[in-house]
Amino acid sequence: MTIHNHTLGFPRVGLRRELKKAQESYWAGNAT
Repeated sequence: MTIHNHTLGFPRVGLRRELKKAQESYWAGNAT
């Protein structure tokens, strides 16, 4: 049995959540 859990609005990619950090820095105006 496989259980999948995902919270919309919180992308999680890789062990260190690179996509989440990149998106947050973009929102903060630190990335282009």
